[in-house]
Amino acid sequence: CAQCHRASGEGLPATFPALNKNPFVLGDPQPVIATVLNGRKGNLGQMPSWKDKLDDEQIALVVTYIRQAWSNRAAAVTAVMVAAAKGK
Repeated sequence: CAQCHRASGEGLPATFPALNKNPFVLGDPQPVIATVLNGRKGNLGQMPSWKDKLDDEQIALVVTYIRQAWSNRAAAVTAVMVAAAKGK
């Protein structure tokens, strides 16, 4: 994550969005889970898909980390939530 979003979570303006203090990251976790699972193409660059590289527990840990790192204080994500996003 740090390669694009920076170790500080501040991202690169006009290229990669900040994860720190980002309302998208701090809100409903389901869109964040979906983004990590499926990736995203947009005007701020491309987020790769991780669904074939990480298991549900690993995805949950990654999403929990970005929701709780830096100054973020959002609720943790579980592997059950990730499985639900996959339709399992």
